[in-house]
Amino acid sequence: MKVKVAVLQYDCPEKPKDSLVKLEEMVAKAAKLGAQLIVAPETAVGEAMDSKKSGKDYLPELSAMATKNNVYLAKPEIEDLGVMPGSDLRVGKSKIGNC
Repeated sequence: MKVKVAVLQYDCPEKPKDSLVKLEEMVAKAAKLGAQLIVAPETAVGEAMDSKKSGKDYLPELSAMATKNNVYLAKPEIEDLGVMPGSDLRVGKSKIGNC
């Protein structure tokens, strides 16, 4: 079985709301090109520390975005002052591994 993967890399807007709009646009484009698994930038909706401070969980929005476009959406998260090792990778609501 072959899976078409898209890895997104772009300048992410600083405001989470604007960033979600941009991510939605990029996910839709990748899905139209046939991607089944889309990997978003780690800063697509802010860094993990920002989310922890604000208490905002973006998984419902990311899950809805994946469902709307009929794709799997993964977003790595940078933990602990931006250190990449130990970041986690999520698809929908499930943690699937560590980077």
